Amino acid sequence: MFKKHSAKSQGEELLGLVAERLSAAVRASDRIVRLQTCVARPALLARTGNSEFAVLIPDANDPTEAGRFAQLVAAGLRQPFELGGHRIVLGASAGIAVFPHDGETGEEVLRSAELALSHARNGGRGRSVFFTRKMNQRALEKLVLENEIREGIEKGQFIAYFQPKIDLGTGRIHGCEALVRWNHPEHGIVTPARFIEAAEETGLISPMGDSIMRDAARKASDWLRRGIALRVAVNVSAVQFNNDDFTNNVFAILAETGLPPSLFELEITESIAMSDPERVLRLLEPLRTKGVRIAIDDFGTGHSNLASLSRLPFDVFKIDQSFVHALGKDRHAPALIETIIAMAGSLNYETVAEGVETQEQAAFLKKRGATLGQGYLFGAPMPADKFEEYARAWAQRGSDTSATSGDEPLRAAG
Repeated sequence: MFKKHSAKSQGEELLGLVAERLSAAVRASDRIVRLQTCVARPALLARTGNSEFAVLIPDANDPTEAGRFAQLVAAGLRQPFELGGHRIVLGASAGIAVFPHDGETGEEVLRSAELALSHARNGGRGRSVFFTRKMNQRALEKLVLENEIREGIEKGQFIAYFQPKIDLGTGRIHGCEALVRWNHPEHGIVTPARFIEAAEETGLISPMGDSIMRDAARKASDWLRRGIALRVAVNVSAVQFNNDDFTNNVFAILAETGLPPSLFELEITESIAMSDPERVLRLLEPLRTKGVRIAIDDFGTGHSNLASLSRLPFDVFKIDQSFVHALGKDRHAPALIETIIAMAGSLNYETVAEGVETQEQAAFLKKRGATLGQGYLFGAPMPADKFEEYARAWAQRGSDTSATSGDEPLRAAG
């Protein structure tokens, strides 16, 4: 089973060109054709999806013939296509299953090939992968996880944990980032590494993200009523952001929870920001006009440029933790961080350094002019009640840390 890839989807026109190229080696009959291949007997080819094809090789002497066939097809598709004045290069991933070892019916064999294809795509462009029994087990586990995630969303099991952000200049607590955790009925608190990939693949990341956004806004509103005015930031997934109702959803959550927009911040990745700048501007500008802060998360890991960023409604650069962790290990790290801080300054943006774990990192960032620090030096992600206690304790200590200057390190709350 094959899945083709292109840098830019060209729809049926591109598939037509693929069919024309294949017709040099096949005798077509509507959707099903016979191919003369490197195997002894003719093979059957059928289009099974938008850009997927299934191939049946009857009476193959051994599975390696299917592997050779996959290589033949992939090599043919790698030759550039001419479309609309552009040269388009395709790649083909292949999943291979063998009857009766990988299934006792045609439907079972096709399903096994689809599982192998999924593994081939996940492993990178242009790979061919044979089905294994372990894939079946992993597929079952994935299905169980998907159902548990869906049930967890319905039952409100996904909750926000909060990690503090500290003003590096004054030592005072400035705000926090809301991070998703799964309060699983059997496994307790589960971190995103266990479920985010499955949530993204199934689209469940969108309702999960909305739930965390609502929970974070509600908690921040509760803190405000108890005298703690802190800005809370939430991550926005690409799936969430692709919803045309995104802007209205954010406004609805703020109205529902009573949180002032000035105490709410949205973090979107650099790749989202650069994927469709006009759409980003259209969705975010109304929010920013009302006071919602907009941050670019993991800045420095993508391919944005100053000219593009200057036209978009952002307030904050979040320096990716990989740069912070490289301090003292990579001689280029200090210059890279200084460049990001300088870029932010030229645009009147704040900077938040992620992954701050040592006093030396905090001192360096403070001296170079980073606005805020976030990381385990200052505090791990924690539930709302613990964060409220933390915020009150840190506020009392803030006057002590505000006196620090120069290279003197900041003190984290104990």
